[in-house]
Amino acid sequence: MAESLLVRKQTSFALFCVGNRNPPPDLIIGQLQLGTPITFINQRRFTLQAATGFSDLWEIPAANCNLSDGQTYHYWFEVL
Repeated sequence: MAESLLVRKQTSFALFCVGNRNPPPDLIIGQLQLGTPITFINQRRFTLQAATGFSDLWEIPAANCNLSDGQTYHYWFEVL
């Protein structure tokens, strides 16, 4: 499992989350804008999908998140 997770994380946002997840976890991603106060801009939310062949692994390909090369993003997972 660990090797598979590391391979997946090269091209996807992946979360190992044990237990029944309803609703599924979300990825929240955006950028910081410096200033007073620092603000979180261009925020986007994506629902992760269950990974094929794993009961507790959730993912979304980075290519599906409309990211731009050369930019810095900050993200977290929301699990309810």
